[in-house]
Amino acid sequence: DLYAAAGQVIVTGPVDGDAVLAGGSVSVGGDVSGDALLAGGSIEVTGVVGDDLRAGGGQVIVNGLVTDQAILAGGTVVLG
Repeated sequence: DLYAAAGQVIVTGPVDGDAVLAGGSVSVGGDVSGDALLAGGSIEVTGVVGDDLRAGGGQVIVNGLVTDQAILAGGTVVLG
């Protein structure tokens, strides 16, 4: 599992298990084998989420694959 909070959180490699991330900007380019719980001003997911994706922020962009449920909330939500 990966837990991180910072002004800018960038994940480029694989995460074995769940990812719980928060920041002004959150980017997930690597694959997450479990759930992803993301919060931030700007969120972008381009990798694969192996279970559920829960994301909330000012702008949420999902261009990756979510294999189970996606629960998204934001001022702007973009699904690619």
